[in-house]
Amino acid sequence: MTDVTAPPTPLDQVLAEVKHGLSSGVLGVERQLGPLEGAVLDYRRALEADVAYEYASAHSLRFQRPGGPTRDAAARRLRDLVLALPELRPPDAEVPDLPLPEAHAPPTQGTASLSDVLPRIAAAAHKQSLVVIGALAGRKRALPEPLALCTEWIDTSQGGAHAVGNLPARIRQGRVLGVLICDQAVSHKHSEPVLAAARAANVPVGFAGKGGNAGIAKALRAIEQQLGD
Repeated sequence: MTDVTAPPTPLDQVLAEVKHGLSSGVLGVERQLGPLEGAVLDYRRALEADVAYEYASAHSLRFQRPGGPTRDAAARRLRDLVLALPELRPPDAEVPDLPLPEAHAPPTQGTASLSDVLPRIAAAAHKQSLVVIGALAGRKRALPEPLALCTEWIDTSQGGAHAVGNLPARIRQGRVLGVLICDQAVSHKHSEPVLAAARAANVPVGFAGKGGNAGIAKALRAIEQQLGD
């Protein structure tokens, strides 16, 4: 018996357009709340660890404190993320652009190296990968060393829902130092599993808009700050 799939109805087409139109807004909400939710969860776990430790000590129970940030570190990160919300940011606050020289261009006098500007990323780049995802369509940017060698560009414009491949698994395995998402050039089906894996593994995420130099610079600064936290 032949399985005949009925064509989409006009209402189905309208619903598909609505979902597509809302996808960027949903991603924007995730971009705003994802790091905050992760910071709140870290703070909760730190508080619970303190309570469990005090109870175990008082009752001579064996207890091994779990990994993760301390209570003070979790609180500071949560504070910084809340103060960085656009509603609480000073009106004249601007994020300075990070100059991204050509990958193989010789350094000029007075030019800061990546280690000077983004020391944590530069240090982690020798052991882990930076992953950039989005509908890149050949719009890869030249990055300074050592990022040029360790950066993996995943073009989600091809490959359907499986374009990100095993990236979520590699994130959970600790093989990725950070994820840079071109949030204005990627679909929700591609970004959602990556964001979920990064949040669960406490891997930094930066959002780069359409993937231009200014957007990438802003995303790299966000990843650098999260590595420090």
